[in-house]
Amino acid sequence: MKAVICDDNKSEATRLARIVESGNIHVVHTCENGRELLKYLRGNEPVDLILLDIVMPVLDGYAAFHEIREHRIPARIVFVSIENSSQLVENVIKLGARGFITKPFDRERVLESLKKALAQPPATWQ
Repeated sequence: MKAVICDDNKSEATRLARIVESGNIHVVHTCENGRELLKYLRGNEPVDLILLDIVMPVLDGYAAFHEIREHRIPARIVFVSIENSSQLVENVIKLGARGFITKPFDRERVLESLKKALAQPPATWQ
């Protein structure tokens, strides 16, 4: 399994990458904003999982998510955020996200969320 992490906080991205790798999922790339993510996705082999922070400069997670949907890039996206209101989580799941991880990270919860996300097919964006 291969994953991409998109988070502008390098220390958070590094910590998340360690957790993801401990679950036998290879982190093939880390980027700092949605624009970098889209460039990576368009120029490389598909990945199994995208871990996408919501609040970032240049292009935030919501905007990147909508561009992924618009360009119909098959993806299992798991949002990552310190904000975790039930309405927010419900909304992104309805839009096609495969999961939601809350900061600060709890290793067991992260791995459980990734396992659930990977058990679902990639969204194909009707």
